[in-house]
Amino acid sequence: MKKKTRLERVQVKQLFDRFNYDIDLKNGHDVAILIAPNGCGKTTIFNLISFMLKPTLKSFSDIITTPFTECICTLSNRKKIKLSKCAASHYQESYTLEKLSKEIMEISGKGSLDIIKSVLQNSELELSIGRNKVYVIKNVLCKSKAWDLSLPFGDDDDEFMTIPFSDAELPFQDQDPDEAFSEINKLLTLCGCYMSVNYTRADRLHNKVIGNYIKTENPIEMAKINTQNIINELKEQYYNLQSKGKDQLPNIYLAADEKKPIMAEEEFIQRWTKYVSDIEKYRVLGLVDISDPLVNNKNLKSAYRQKGAFLSIYLDIYDKTLDPFAKEYDKMKLFVDILNERNRITGKKFKYGKEGIMLTVDDRELPLTCLSSGEKNDFIMFYNLIFNSNDNELILIDEPEISLHIEWQETFLDYLTQICEMNNLQAIVATHSPNIVNGHFELYAEKGLEYD
Repeated sequence: MKKKTRLERVQVKQLFDRFNYDIDLKNGHDVAILIAPNGCGKTTIFNLISFMLKPTLKSFSDIITTPFTECICTLSNRKKIKLSKCAASHYQESYTLEKLSKEIMEISGKGSLDIIKSVLQNSELELSIGRNKVYVIKNVLCKSKAWDLSLPFGDDDDEFMTIPFSDAELPFQDQDPDEAFSEINKLLTLCGCYMSVNYTRADRLHNKVIGNYIKTENPIEMAKINTQNIINELKEQYYNLQSKGKDQLPNIYLAADEKKPIMAEEEFIQRWTKYVSDIEKYRVLGLVDISDPLVNNKNLKSAYRQKGAFLSIYLDIYDKTLDPFAKEYDKMKLFVDILNERNRITGKKFKYGKEGIMLTVDDRELPLTCLSSGEKNDFIMFYNLIFNSNDNELILIDEPEISLHIEWQETFLDYLTQICEMNNLQAIVATHSPNIVNGHFELYAEKGLEYD
């Protein structure tokens, strides 16, 4: 597992023109809890973090009208990203990787990509929001053994002022949302400041895509389709391996009597028993349709002594056909286990079928639209955490308690900690609920709040 990059500190100045935050996230755990009264800016801080670490058109639209003067994110690799408000007149054009390359070549006389990367990876990154645009400014000081580099981008690099953006319009209206901030994301990556961010919002049942692609998606239906795609892809890999194995069987059988078993009897029995057990657990989850394998466990020793050479080669081939399921099994099982545990009182059960995740009551399938608003919120939150998160990703969860029964709230952090460990995640949770905390005081983030 690669070394974890974590967000360790967030500092915000003059949020809403009155709050100053200094949030310490280094609590020794993968999960941190952020608590503050209503109106103090927890969601806004999440919006700032989301934009600074992974700029998109959606995250930009969330912060453009927010009053603040400065926000600094400090990462565990000692990198810092600074976001400030500035006058648009300071900067006439968006800063690009191409322009940065040109500046470095002019100053250093060295223009290779390796030199450019070296400069950026030893630098901090500063972003600035002007009216309707984002500028990469002042890639700060880079001190290398060969030369020092300072790249000022503007007339007054240290002068920032807050601008009311109430009349601002979103930029990049004619661009694909995925491309609008591509240059800035490249710079963040080269600086070692980029972190993948997964933001579970309080309005998670109404996900929207911003730009020319404005639409409302049904996240429940998308989850069903996505699980169906996962199952179909796994089964396709499985059947391809099965087909290759069947093609080899005749030759294996004909040559088996001339060969000695490729594994000892004890090893064979252990591996065969596990093979049969794996088939059963994948069948129960709805991933395979196999009923019984070639040999019953009761007859293993007798079968091995008669056809050990054939069976050991057969097992070596067919055991590998289950590999595709092993990659996703833990995630898929944990998801239905959480849902089934939380819905045991109502008798609703979740499992997987040909059309993806299924809801049943008394073995009768029901549409997922039959779920209550609380069940839907819970479903989407855990689906997003388990299936839509990437290795070494920062998870932001805003108000997980929405529409949840107290009992469900009390077990949330236990499940979240388990998921973070499984998927190698860092999670920050903003909540008002003491039931979500449920005694996990060791997860508190010290927020160092000051206000005017």
